Amino acid sequence: MPIIYRCSRCGSIITVYIEGESTWYGIPSPSDVVKYIGSKCPVCGKSLNTDIDPDKVVVEVRRQVREFGVRKRRGVEIEVNL
Repeated sequence: MPIIYRCSRCGSIITVYIEGESTWYGIPSPSDVVKYIGSKCPVCGKSLNTDIDPDKVVVEVRRQVREFGVRKRRGVEIEVNL
């Protein structure tokens, strides 16, 4: 189940967590992502928010996930807008 962290302004992918294929040790929290990437979106420069509103988390069931080098997979995708 990939977890995709996106910029809430421009929608660019900041990082992706895939269990068993990621360099992260466990699921990264938004504050972990901000520490690793920096406090701003690398594309548009928006300050990244670490206080996540549950209404901003999108859970989708997809047949195939093709973004950010993720192999074609079936299952659930979780998207977090920072």
